[in-house]
Amino acid sequence: MGAENFTQLSSRMTEEADALYNKIPSNEEIESFIAKHEKTSDPELLWRLARLSRILSSSHPDASKKKSYCLKMCDFANKGYELNPNSAGCNKYYAVAIMEAPTGQSEKAKRVHDVRACFKKAVEIDPQDATALLMLGIWHFRVADLPWLLRKIVNAVHSNPPTATYQEALEYFEKAEKVEPNFSLRNLLMLGKTHLRLKDNKLAKEYLQKAVDHQPKRPENEEFHKEAQTLLKGL
Repeated sequence: MGAENFTQLSSRMTEEADALYNKIPSNEEIESFIAKHEKTSDPELLWRLARLSRILSSSHPDASKKKSYCLKMCDFANKGYELNPNSAGCNKYYAVAIMEAPTGQSEKAKRVHDVRACFKKAVEIDPQDATALLMLGIWHFRVADLPWLLRKIVNAVHSNPPTATYQEALEYFEKAEKVEPNFSLRNLLMLGKTHLRLKDNKLAKEYLQKAVDHQPKRPENEEFHKEAQTLLKGL
């Protein structure tokens, strides 16, 4: 196959993957698409397969399939990143795979700097990627929010333990919202949670209400909707 034909095929496959993702597909549609394309060596298609696999890893009713698709997500993301470490999408899902891989806390702690570096690179490559900004904010929130025991684990495996503040997390969530207003129920939830940590209950309530009003279109977002409802009731 000539280079031009390969580029055209690659573009068509990535467009199909995006169209499938955007239509809120059924599990069966996702499984069929993944099975058809899982042997690809196109990094732009691989990170999209990781994105689709992530949906199944979080929402599939079969526990064994949830685990299987979590492993597939990691495989697709790792392969995509190896093939093109200068792709925004490959960086983003490589970092997601590290965060969500079925490994222990100690192993995740070892990779915490890698996660931040990849999300940061994704944002540098594509500053308009609201999801990458959201995930970078989540990294900062989680590091700032580490419970004592986990912080001890992280400090034990790093000579330069990661540091972050809720204010830094807030800035990324706000940037994401500015890039694409109301794009994500999860971003609204995180804005609410961060304002709660910063003791600003008025703004926390405002964003949590927005999250509650933002009906989850995707099954994987239902847990975030429930969390927003629970937090709002507590205010």
